[in-house]
Amino acid sequence: MPITIQTCTPGTGFTANCYIITDTTSNVSAIIDPGDCDAALEQLVTGLDVRYILLTHRHFDHICGTARLKALLPAAKVAIHVNDACGLEHGEDSLALQRGIDFIPCMPDILLVGNDILPLGGTNIQVLHTPGHTIGGVCYIIDDNIFSGDTLFCEGIGRLDLPTGNFEAMNASLRALFALKGDYNLFPGHNEATTLAAEQNRGT
Repeated sequence: MPITIQTCTPGTGFTANCYIITDTTSNVSAIIDPGDCDAALEQLVTGLDVRYILLTHRHFDHICGTARLKALLPAAKVAIHVNDACGLEHGEDSLALQRGIDFIPCMPDILLVGNDILPLGGTNIQVLHTPGHTIGGVCYIIDDNIFSGDTLFCEGIGRLDLPTGNFEAMNASLRALFALKGDYNLFPGHNEATTLAAEQNRGT
C-alpha cells in the first residue's frame, strides 16, 4: 500500500483527530492537524522524516501543537490556507484565547490557495479548498483517502455558527466533495472514519 495512516487524539480535551501519513516507498511523512504536541504524539513522530505539518483550518483544537511540533521537527513545513493563516499567528483567531487554551504563535511556511499539489515521496497530496466551517478550510486528498478536518464527519458537518462560518459556502464545499469520482475513505477531524459514499448516501 502506498501510504500508511496512524491516528491519534492529542490531549486537547476535544478529541480532535491527528493523522500521521507515511509514504511507504520513500518513508517520508506528513502530520495533519496536531491539536496538541503531547508525549504520545512526540513518541509517534520520533525518528520519522516529517516533511509537512498540514492544517485543515484555523481552530485551536487542530493547530495548538503546531509550534511545539515545529520546534521538534524543524525541517517540516507548516501549511495552511492563506485565509486561515491568521489562526496560527493570533490566539483570538484560533479561538484559543476565548477558551482559555495555551497558545503559542507559529508562522506558516506554505500558504495554500486550493488545488495545490504537495509531493510526499512518491505520493501527491492534493489540496481542496472547502470553506464553510471556516473561510480557509481545506481537505487533503491522498490516493483514495480524504482528510476532511471539520468540513465533513461521520453523520455530520462542521459548525457554521463560529466566526467566518458560512452556510452557502459549506453547501458548495459538500457538493465539490460529493462530485469527486472514486471510492474514498474519509478521515474527519472528529469522530470515527467513514467513507465519502456513506456520507453521501446518508444525505449528510
